[in-house]
Amino acid sequence: MNDINEHVGKFHNKAALIVLGGPSALGWKELADKIKPDVVLGANGVNSMIPDLDYWMCIENMRRSASLARKGDSYGKAMMEMLNRTGPKVRLVFRKSVELLKNLDNVISVSKRPMFEPDAVPEDFSFRHYGAGYIKGSPMKNKDAIGELKLAVGTVGLQLLHHAGILGCKQVHTIGYDLQFREGQDHHAYKYPSYQPNVYFKPKNFTEHLGVNTMWFWIETAQFLLAIKPQMDKVGLEWVDHSDGLLSRMGMQ
Repeated sequence: MNDINEHVGKFHNKAALIVLGGPSALGWKELADKIKPDVVLGANGVNSMIPDLDYWMCIENMRRSASLARKGDSYGKAMMEMLNRTGPKVRLVFRKSVELLKNLDNVISVSKRPMFEPDAVPEDFSFRHYGAGYIKGSPMKNKDAIGELKLAVGTVGLQLLHHAGILGCKQVHTIGYDLQFREGQDHHAYKYPSYQPNVYFKPKNFTEHLGVNTMWFWIETAQFLLAIKPQMDKVGLEWVDHSDGLLSRMGMQ
């Protein structure tokens, strides 16, 4: 397997495009043609939309999905198919999920650091360094919205923003970071199971905020992202979001 340290500063002062799963990601090619990124990153099912991503990330512990797949569950099977696509040039996979891969070519086993609050950033953290692992959001505060499992806010987009910083990028663009449900559209830009109440989310997780249908998990994620953005600015990592979703409604410039 590869080493994350081999990629530090590889795209110094370059531009990155991060494609995430929200419906706005359907416009990724048009955006790419406009901004001409030097490196393209994606997460999870984006590897079905863009098979030859420069970097692909799955930062979740996929052991539960693997167990479901072994029992014939359609959701679990879909997750395992996603995990095992081999098109991306580099695959960044959470260390507890690496054992589930059928092919280890171009794989880097990665970790997440312990959770912290935006107003208590550890001295050893920087968006330019991997250090103890990728940034992990703070604990979710709305306990009525989640199940018994402890959840950190901040989707995989948060870790990909950190990875763009580690690569040395000067500017990072995101699309598919909708953090809301759009009327008449599927939950994802690609074929993927929809969001439903489950072991992670209670029915109360699904709500309305600032005039859009969303989830408390996404609301707290947006709050964390906006609060941590000064840490990106601090190291000269300019973040521009093109998703026109909840982040914009909550003040993202």
